[in-house]
Amino acid sequence: MKYLFKSKWTSIQKLNGWMHYEVLNVFKKQEVVEMFSVCKSTIKIKIKIKDLKDKTKWVAGWVGKDEN
Repeated sequence: MKYLFKSKWTSIQKLNGWMHYEVLNVFKKQEVVEMFSVCKSTIKIKIKIKDLKDKTKWVAGWVGKDEN
């Protein structure tokens, strides 16, 4: 799960008004990652790792709106 650290993700739906996030911390035991919005770094969220693998919720990398 170390590969997730500092990885970039695009949310299919806006979360807290933003779509582009970067992984800040990986919590292996809880199987959760803490992410921050790259546009407003004070916005932080926690997401289950299994949700990151769900392509209906998240896309790896920073993807533009028309590219989803």
